[in-house]
Amino acid sequence: MKFLAKLGAVKYLIAAVIVVVVIVLGVWYIYFSQPPAPVKEEVGTIKVAVLGPMASVVGQDMLTVAQIYADWVNQEGGIKINGKTYYIEVISKDTNEYVNPADAAKAAEEAITKDRAQFLLGGVLSSAITAIREVAMDYKVMYISSGFVTTSDMIKSFLEKPERYKYWFSIAGEANDTQTAENYISLTKFVVDKVRNKTGLTKVKIAIIYETRPPGEVVPGWIIGNISAMPNVEVVYIARPSPSAADLSAELMQVQEKGAHILFAIFSGPGGTTLGVQLKKFNISVLLIGTPGTVVEISMVPYQIMIHPASGYAILTEEQFKFFNEFKRRTGRDGPIVLCSPLLLIVEGVKRAKSINYDDIVKALEGLEIETGFGRIRCNSQTHCFGYPPGYSMIHAEQWFVVEGKLATRKVVWKSPNSYNVPFIIEDIVIPKSFIDAWTKK
Repeated sequence: MKFLAKLGAVKYLIAAVIVVVVIVLGVWYIYFSQPPAPVKEEVGTIKVAVLGPMASVVGQDMLTVAQIYADWVNQEGGIKINGKTYYIEVISKDTNEYVNPADAAKAAEEAITKDRAQFLLGGVLSSAITAIREVAMDYKVMYISSGFVTTSDMIKSFLEKPERYKYWFSIAGEANDTQTAENYISLTKFVVDKVRNKTGLTKVKIAIIYETRPPGEVVPGWIIGNISAMPNVEVVYIARPSPSAADLSAELMQVQEKGAHILFAIFSGPGGTTLGVQLKKFNISVLLIGTPGTVVEISMVPYQIMIHPASGYAILTEEQFKFFNEFKRRTGRDGPIVLCSPLLLIVEGVKRAKSINYDDIVKALEGLEIETGFGRIRCNSQTHCFGYPPGYSMIHAEQWFVVEGKLATRKVVWKSPNSYNVPFIIEDIVIPKSFIDAWTKK
C-alpha cells in the first residue's frame, strides 16, 4: 500500500511538473511569437520665425519661400537626429520696417519670448536687420538675416565682438560700395549709348529717383555724381523720397515736364510699387532703369531695364528649376528676384551638424558652399556672410516686356563687368517707336 501511495505521489508530481512546463512554454510562445510592440517615434519641432514687412509683397515672398523649403523637409520625413525626428514650423512675424524700422526689434522679441522661436530669419532694410540682430544676440538666439547686402557696419561689429555675434549669419553678400556704384554707372552709360545710337539725340536727359538711405551711406552720392558727370548726359531732376513712399505723382510729373528720356530709380521698399503703378498710370515715355524693388512684379511697367544679382530665368540646376516652378505654382508669379531663404541654411546646418545646438550649427555653416534656388552660395567663415563664390556672380540686367497684360518676356541686355557665369544670350535693348517719336518731337 505504501508503494502505491508513493507511486500516486510521483504521478501527481510529474503531472504538476508537466503543467508548469506547459504554462512556461505557453507564455514563451505567446511572448516570443508575437511581433514586438512598435517603438513610439520621438518627434520634435524646430520653430523658425520669418521676420519681414508682411504688408508688402517682399515680406510675403520671404514667407512663401521659407514655407516652400519647410514643406519639402516635412514631406520628406523631417530631419532625423539621434533617433528623433524634427519637423519645421514656420512662424510669420511682421516687422513693419518700411513704416517704422524700430518695430522690427519688437517683432523679434515677441518671436523669441511669445512664439518660442528657436531660429530667426529675414529682415530687409539694414536698419531693421540691425535691430533684429541686437535682440537675437541679447537672447542668444540664432539669426540669419536677409536684405540686399550686408553693410560694413554689421561686419565691423561682428569682427570686433565675434563672441557676441557668433550666432548671426547673413544670406546677403558683403557690401562692396565701389562695385555696387560701378555696376549702376556702367548700366546707365550702356543705356545712354543705346539711346543715342537709336535716336540720334546728342544729349540724353536723365531723371533720378533714389530712395533716402541711412546717414553716411556713400553709394547714392557716388552714383548720382558719376551719372551727372557723364558726357552727352544732362541730369534734369533728382528726388530722394522715402523707401515706403505712397505717392510719387509730384516727382513723376517733374520727370515728364523736364523731358527725361531715362528714369534711374532705386527702391528697396514699397515705394517701388508706387513708382511702377503711377508711372504706368501717367503713361510717361521714359525708359526705367536701376533696381526699383517690387515694381517689376506688381505694376508691369514695360521696357524697364533692371539689374538683377540673380534671375528667375537663371535656371542652371535641377534645384533652381524645382524651386521656381513651385514658387510660381503657389503665387502665380515668377520667383522673387533677390530673395534666397535663410531657412535652407538652417536646415543644412542642422543636418550637417546632426544637432540643434547652436555651436554645432555654427561650425557646420562656416565655410559651407551649397546650391540654392538662386545659384551656388558660400559662407565666408571670417565674416559669417554668404555670397557667390568666384565664377558664380550673375549680375546682369534684363529688359521686361508686357504681353497680353502679363510680364511674360525677359531679355538679358547687359552683363556687369564684375559678373561671371552669365549663361544667357545678350540681346539688344528695345526702345518703342512711341518713345522715340515723343522724344524727337520735343
